[in-house]
Amino acid sequence: MQLSEWQLGRLRNALRQFHSLKSSSDGSRYNWNDVVEAIDEYVGVRVPYESIRKFVNGVRQDNGSYRHQTPTGERLQAIYDFATHPLINLLTEAEITEREVSFNAALRLLDFLEQDFDGERILPPSDIEGRYYHTRISGGSVCSRLDISAPLESGVVKVSQVERYFDIDKAPFTTAKDAIESVDCHKSEVRHFGWGIMTPEDNFFIFLKEERVGRNRYYFTLASDFDRASDTKLKSLSLLHHDYPFETRRDHGAQSADESRIDVCLSGNLQSFERDEGASQ
Repeated sequence: MQLSEWQLGRLRNALRQFHSLKSSSDGSRYNWNDVVEAIDEYVGVRVPYESIRKFVNGVRQDNGSYRHQTPTGERLQAIYDFATHPLINLLTEAEITEREVSFNAALRLLDFLEQDFDGERILPPSDIEGRYYHTRISGGSVCSRLDISAPLESGVVKVSQVERYFDIDKAPFTTAKDAIESVDCHKSEVRHFGWGIMTPEDNFFIFLKEERVGRNRYYFTLASDFDRASDTKLKSLSLLHHDYPFETRRDHGAQSADESRIDVCLSGNLQSFERDEGASQ
């Protein structure tokens, strides 16, 4: 079989995960011989120890880099079949055939969050779909728009975000919507794409990637007017934008000062988005 480099990378990561996380019956970590035995047990093909190790870890080169050696023919097929075996579940067929993995990651997270007593997966409301705007001051004016899709059957929603940065004294707009939809009077623009899920506790989590450089961004719901018991649409979301952990100090008596700094940090990263009621759905 022939696989592209990104597909081979996913197979390597899957075997690495199995090797590092799986434990044998006596509690010890799996070694590469255990991986050989597992592939033989589930697929019926014995792939040599060194072939697997060189495929996953690579072979050190004279310049200090590592070169991965890819098995061929029956051996590569066996690794593929093992990683996608339903009882092993290292990779789904979609994860190895479709390069975009963000929705697959979302589905795995939803699977993990399911609670036995819920009976069925609790889905986001269909009317969460819409455009939501936010403005904040951070060295200038920053105007942001979240576009949230209608939930897919799985419960995942597609989310995209555009942020525009303006000089605070030169921005010719009165609302965030005006700023986002206006002519190009902004200093810069950043776009993100990704997905969101709603947990069984009705917490809306959003995971995004910056379009240009792949930087992570995630939001967690602190407050909203969402109410499953009523027929009213979701109008506002107060989201905590979190990136790097706050670094506390270890010197004596610093706890109260740290708490004050944490409060400032939290308030600075709290972003309230309001639905645009006039947007066409």
